[in-house]
Amino acid sequence: MQRDRSRSVPTGKPKRRARLWKAVVAVMAVTFFGCGANENPSADLATGSATSEHTSTSSQPTPATDEGEAIQAALEFFEARNAWDGHGVRKLIADDADVTDFAVDEPDDYLAMAVLERTMRWQYLDLECTATPSGEVAQVGCTYVVQNRLAKATGTGPYRGSRIDFEVRDGLIQMVTNAFDHSLYGDEVLVPFTEWINANHPGDRKVMWFIDDFGEVNRSLTPESLALWAKRLPEYAAFKDAN
Repeated sequence: MQRDRSRSVPTGKPKRRARLWKAVVAVMAVTFFGCGANENPSADLATGSATSEHTSTSSQPTPATDEGEAIQAALEFFEARNAWDGHGVRKLIADDADVTDFAVDEPDDYLAMAVLERTMRWQYLDLECTATPSGEVAQVGCTYVVQNRLAKATGTGPYRGSRIDFEVRDGLIQMVTNAFDHSLYGDEVLVPFTEWINANHPGDRKVMWFIDDFGEVNRSLTPESLALWAKRLPEYAAFKDAN
C-alpha cells in the first residue's frame, strides 16, 4: 500500500533518495495534492506481499555472509526486476529492510513498482557487481545502465552512471539504496515527457507524480497513478513516432 506522503520529516538521519531530476520541478510548476486510489490496474497488486521464510532457529552465532552468495542475491534482484516480477523481488528483501529506491520506501512497494516498470519497459543492463564481506553482512555495489520506453521514444539512451548498493545477510537483502544519475536523463527524457503531459493532460501531473517529505519529485505508485502511466506513456510514444 502506498504510504502517506504528507507526514512530517522523520527524526534521525534522513534517507538519501534516488531523486528525479530537479528541473522537473520547474517544468511541472504545480502544487501537488493528495490523490486517491480508486482502481487497481494490475493483478500484480492483488495478492499482497510475500513474506520471508528465512527464520533462524539456531542458537549458534550467524556465520559470515559469503561474497558469492551476496552477489547472487543482488543478481537475482536485478533478474526479477528486469522481468517486472514484483513478488520475485519482494521475496529477496527482508521484511524490515531499509529501502530507498525511487518511490519504493518499503519492501512491499516493489509490487507496485514492478507494474510501473513493466509499463515503462524499464531494464537494468550491463551489471557490474562487487562484494565486500563484513562479518554477518556483506556489502554489495552494482553499477547499471538504464534503457526504457520513454528514452526510446525520445531516441536517447541507454543511460550510464547509476548504481544500487545492497547489504545482504543470510541470503536476504537487508538494505537497498538506489543512486540514479539524472544528469542527462532529466533533460533528455523527463522534461520533454512532462512538458507533453502539461500541454495535453494537465490534470494528470498531480496524480502521476508527487513531492515527498524532502521536497523531491517522484513517480507515484498509487493504483490511480499506475493506470494513468499505462495510458499516457503509449500515447506519448505514438506522438513521438508521428513527429
